[in-house]
Amino acid sequence: MQVLLVDHDGVNRYTVSKSLQRVGYIIVESSFGDEALELFNSQHFDLVLSEIDLPGIDGIELLHRIKAQSPDAMVVLMTENASVETAVQALRAGAHDYLIKPCSSQEIRASVDRGIERARNLMRRRRMLDAIERNVEELVREEALATVSSDDASREPLAPAESARAAPTDSSMALAGLAVAPGRYQIGIGQQSLV
Repeated sequence: MQVLLVDHDGVNRYTVSKSLQRVGYIIVESSFGDEALELFNSQHFDLVLSEIDLPGIDGIELLHRIKAQSPDAMVVLMTENASVETAVQALRAGAHDYLIKPCSSQEIRASVDRGIERARNLMRRRRMLDAIERNVEELVREEALATVSSDDASREPLAPAESARAAPTDSSMALAGLAVAPGRYQIGIGQQSLV
C-alpha cells in the first residue's frame, strides 16, 4: 500500500515515515501542498496523510482539491493547532480522520490502517456495482435481440419445444430493488418494468 505523506516539518515527516515503513507501507514524502497535489495527479496512492498547517496550499485546501478529482480518495489530516472549527471543516470536506498532534505512532498506524481498509471496501463495492451494471446492459441487449427474433418468429407458429422454452417462468431474482425475470427477459425496478 502506497501512502503520500505531506508535512513541512522534516523531523516529523521522517518519524511518521519510518513508523509506517516498519509495518510495510511504501511512503512517498512531500513538504508542500502544491507538490503533493502534483504527486497525487501523477501516481496512485491508497491514502494521503497530511499536516493541515502547510505553506502555500494548506491541508484543508489540499483535501478539497484531492476530493474534487477523486471523491473516493482517503485523506487523513493532522494538526498541532486543533480547533473544533478546523475539525468540522476537515470532516465536512471528506477527511477520513483528523489527528491531533502529538499523536503516537500507534494512533497514526491505526488511522492509516482504517483508511486503507475503507478504501479497499469502496473499491470492492465499485467493482461489484460495475459488474451489475455490465450484466444489466447485457440483459438489455439480449432482450433487444430476443424482441427482434420474436418479431420475426411471430410470423410463423412456434414448434412445441420452442413454445415451452419461451413460456414465462415465475422464478425471478431481486437485487437491491432490481428485479430480473430470466425466462421472460424482463428487468424492473419495483413494479415498473424497464424492458
